[in-house]
Amino acid sequence: MGSVPRDLLLVKAILLLCILTNSFLFNEAKTTLSKDDYLSMKRHLKSMNKPAVKSIEIDNRNIFDCVHINKQPAFDHPLLKNHTVQMKPSSHPRRKDDKISSSSVLDIGLPGEGCPVGTVPIRRATMDDLMSAPSLSQFGKKYAVINDSQVIKASVLRALNHHYATLQANGRQFYGTGATMNLWKPHVGYDQFSLAQFWLTSGPYDQLNSIEAGWIVQPSLFNDNYAHLFAYWTADGYHRTGCYNHKCPGFVQVSRKIPLGARFTPRSTYDGKQYQITLLAFLDIITKNWWLKYENELIGYWPNKLFNSLSRKAENVHWGGEVFASDEFYSPPMGSGHFAEEGYGKASYMKRLQVITRDNRLQDAPDNTRPVVDVPQCYNINDKGRLSGDWRRTFYFGGPGGKCIS
Repeated sequence: MGSVPRDLLLVKAILLLCILTNSFLFNEAKTTLSKDDYLSMKRHLKSMNKPAVKSIEIDNRNIFDCVHINKQPAFDHPLLKNHTVQMKPSSHPRRKDDKISSSSVLDIGLPGEGCPVGTVPIRRATMDDLMSAPSLSQFGKKYAVINDSQVIKASVLRALNHHYATLQANGRQFYGTGATMNLWKPHVGYDQFSLAQFWLTSGPYDQLNSIEAGWIVQPSLFNDNYAHLFAYWTADGYHRTGCYNHKCPGFVQVSRKIPLGARFTPRSTYDGKQYQITLLAFLDIITKNWWLKYENELIGYWPNKLFNSLSRKAENVHWGGEVFASDEFYSPPMGSGHFAEEGYGKASYMKRLQVITRDNRLQDAPDNTRPVVDVPQCYNINDKGRLSGDWRRTFYFGGPGGKCIS
């Protein structure tokens, strides 16, 4: 086996030092904020947190403000200034045997009837939320930025403890995807995340268009160690555009009951009861907006104007897990924290993998998917193919993490 080039090791070391130094300086600044920094954060909070008709407090870390549907954060986006809210899709993809068992539905809705008619729930941002980000410009974003002109590329992210275990379907035209996934609560550190999700993507990486949804454990984003419902988008390869949930303008909320950022309290236990959720994202064939559905509830949509290569179709679909840690040597668990071959009740799974065709029809994911696992000593995949009954297209994934140098 050849040795690792010294130049590459040097680059990795410098990049890691930059990130750790940036993180250290920012954390130090938490207790020594300048007046200008403080005022800048206060202005940012004021622009994000819209006037509330009603506030619903789940706990002191999770408060949802019911804001007027036409005054939600999405419409601060310059491309959405004159946008008219679409309350429901023009049509819905379906097939005759596509039914969700009521036993699988996990209620994460707000108490009572949720927000009043004409308003939608938006999770309130706090000063602690802002101070957990590397910078205001990076608040709510998925990937770290070293400075305003240098974004860490995918290959470097892998070197800095950013890992995947996914199934991918490439080279076709996709108009949506859906999956049922079981819920876990992997143990992650404050500067780490662990998630299970699907991606719909199009375009080259440096200008990648992507919409994503699933569950995530990320203490720095939610100030707790629970799994939360999330959505994400980018229109330029995670460089400048996009964010989680409503952390920046973009995603339009229409549900009064199910908010992005909702916390999943029950979770699967090893060799015990399994909890699962079903998510579906699909392109409206008339408006070309991308809708997101949780179980039987339409949450909202990503407006067509946010995208270029993803404005009419997706070229690729991915399903699986993703983890990140700022520590170069130790990665968090993915899924249940156990390898895929342990199977049901022990490993994380995704079942009922579906794609949507050009004629707006749901069908099982294609057989010619390929696994992508960059550190098999830490995470893996067990593709079960097509199973009978409610399972259909299924795979298991995950692993314990640990020292995962690729």
